[in-house]
Amino acid sequence: MKKLINNPKTARTAGLMLPLIALAVTSFAHAEDFGSPYTMTVFSDDSYGRLVTGGDYATAIDKISSRGERRRMTFEAQTNLCVAYTKSGELEKADAACNTAVAKIQPMAERMLKRRSTPEYVAQGYREYLALALANRGVLHAVRGDASDARADFLRASELDTELPVSPETNLARLERSN
Repeated sequence: MKKLINNPKTARTAGLMLPLIALAVTSFAHAEDFGSPYTMTVFSDDSYGRLVTGGDYATAIDKISSRGERRRMTFEAQTNLCVAYTKSGELEKADAACNTAVAKIQPMAERMLKRRSTPEYVAQGYREYLALALANRGVLHAVRGDASDARADFLRASELDTELPVSPETNLARLERSN
C-alpha cells in the first residue's frame, strides 16, 4: 500500500488533496451500531475525526455541525458526519451527509486544477476521494438493508482502482455473505 499523507498542512500546501487520512478504520461492534461487520473511513486528523473514531458520535456531530458554514461543508467534515450519523443510527442524516460528501468531490477537483495541480494528482485524488465516499455510502446502504444500492456503491468504488486502507471489495464480500 502506498504511503498516505497524514499531515493536513503538508498535503494542502502541496496542493494534494489525497487522503491525509491518518486513517482510522472503524467497524460496527455494538448492538446500537446494528452489529454490522462493515468498515468505514474517517479523517481522524480533521473535522473531529478522533471523536468519531473514539465512539463519541454525539459530540462529534455537535462540534462539526456548530462550525461555521464553510468549515462544516468540507469533504472531510461531511465524510466524518456520514460515519458518525451512520454509527449513531441517524440514517436519514447520514444519507444527507454521505451524499453531500460524494457531491463535494467534483468541485474539489476543479479547484485543484485552478491551483495548477497536475492533472495526474487531480485524477488520483479524485479517484481516491470518490472511492472513499462511495465505500462509506455503501456501508450506509448496507446498514439500511438496501443491498442493491450498497453493492452498486461498493462496485463503483472498487472500479476506481485505488489503494484505500478500507477495501470496498472487503465490504462487498461481507455484503454478499450476508445475503
